[in-house]
Amino acid sequence: MVALRSVRHSGPSFSDLVPYAALAANGVILLKDGSLMAGWYFAGPDSESSTDAERNEVSRQI
Repeated sequence: MVALRSVRHSGPSFSDLVPYAALAANGVILLKDGSLMAGWYFAGPDSESSTDAERNEVSRQI
């Protein structure tokens, strides 16, 4: 038999460290403390393929 005691540790497991409890709705996560977390993804305009005039207009608007 292999002695597993040498490779075990008493620290918290991964599931103890992450705050996620359940999926409350589409894009909304219920956390262990009862709070809700939501996330969004935003992709701005592609500045690599924009002309100088387009980049200047975006800078002016910001």
